[in-house]
Amino acid sequence: MSSTKRIKNGCTACGKMVGVFACRGCSGNFCLSHTKDHRDHLQRSLNDIIHDYEQIKRNINGQTVEQRRSSLVEQINEWEQESIKKVRELAGDIRQELEITVQRRTDNLKEKLELLKQQFDKAQQDGGYYENDLKEWTSKLNELQRTYIDQEILKIDEDSHSLPLVSRISLNDYQLQSYHHRKQHQNHIDGSDDGEIVSSSYQRYSQPEKEKVNHQQQNVESAESKKVEYAFKLEGYQNSTSILFGIISESAADSEDENNNPTFFGWGSKDRVYFGDQSQENYDNYRTDFQSDDICVLTIDPDQDKISMKNQRTNAVHELRVNREKCALPWQVCVRLYNKIN
Repeated sequence: MSSTKRIKNGCTACGKMVGVFACRGCSGNFCLSHTKDHRDHLQRSLNDIIHDYEQIKRNINGQTVEQRRSSLVEQINEWEQESIKKVRELAGDIRQELEITVQRRTDNLKEKLELLKQQFDKAQQDGGYYENDLKEWTSKLNELQRTYIDQEILKIDEDSHSLPLVSRISLNDYQLQSYHHRKQHQNHIDGSDDGEIVSSSYQRYSQPEKEKVNHQQQNVESAESKKVEYAFKLEGYQNSTSILFGIISESAADSEDENNNPTFFGWGSKDRVYFGDQSQENYDNYRTDFQSDDICVLTIDPDQDKISMKNQRTNAVHELRVNREKCALPWQVCVRLYNKIN
């Protein structure tokens, strides 16, 4: 019975031939035959890096940046026009109110003056007036004078404590966690056939010192907590891509079947929303409306026990309450994209 024995200083690749060339990078020894294979492998790796470089360069020098800039400028212009429209509408309402108020006061003054004139004319014609009449007319004239002065000091008040008529906008420069196409094979999301995973990343979110529970006294000490935002760019997304976008409990992070994780709260493919071990289609009018290079922002709000997702392209926002009995703290961000391999 024959056996194969690795020789001393043998080839790292085959172990049968003597390694005559040493690689300074991996410290491996290679025979004549596998030296070329090793160099070819390094060359292919370099080609992949150069390809990624050229892709990034094309995106920067091409229309991608300009298109994104134009899209944002368009949003700013729309906000500007809507803001101007709101301001003009309010200004028009106040102008109309001013016209009505001034006209009503003026008509009232004219009416009272006309009544006084009629009394004066009658008094001059028949001479039937006395000291008390003069005193009454003087009093009425003084009252009309005060009314006229009050109208002259009519002014516009600006309420600094009211809700703003125009919402303030700002530029959010998120540090994107860009998901790149990875050549790894796993089961497809529906468990059938082999699929190619586009992206795979867990990010841990733990509510820092939010709740400290004394198991003996069962009292809760609350501390200040803030919302956390994560922005993701969906590179390589296709119509056939399956997606999971949400959170899971850290206690279930080691689950091999992520697609059936009973602690998952979030959004998925086929318009489906997940509530731990349950799911529902079109909840809160959710639709799986994603495109390649979409930027989606996942917001975690521990104070309200909820998460939300916003698609920057469509401006669609969806909120979801998190049941801590199903998804206990600490949480982990769970985002998965799968492309099926034909």
